Amino acid sequence: RSRSIADADDSNSAMFEAPADCLAVDEIPRQASSSLRAFRKEQWLTSGESRELLRGVRGLFNQSYLRDASKKTHRGLVGQVSRGFHAGGMSYGFRSAPVDMNERGEAAGFRLEIVPEQAEVVRWIFDRYAEGRSGPGI
Repeated sequence: RSRSIADADDSNSAMFEAPADCLAVDEIPRQASSSLRAFRKEQWLTSGESRELLRGVRGLFNQSYLRDASKKTHRGLVGQVSRGFHAGGMSYGFRSAPVDMNERGEAAGFRLEIVPEQAEVVRWIFDRYAEGRSGPGI
């Protein structure tokens, strides 16, 4: 879940690449545990006041992570649309078809394709609407 990117021989410091929940004592990898012995002796990470502080810090980290993930997702969708691909969501009468498959079998993107059987139903609905029928009347 969390990955230490510090050297295993370096017992003075440890750095983690993970969400803020890696601060929990039970989730700290063994190679980093020696650097936290002083904190454990004083029970800095487990005392009541510190636990409240860490809960607040974790909340801030998690909120920042979610905001960042949202921005990255939106940027990815905008990029797909700007390249002419479909960015998601399905409508009746269409299917999503992969485009530009690579050697690993992954698609560069997806484009909407008409489903002929469903297209007949969509045309029938629009014909009824063009005749003057209301939505509930169709």
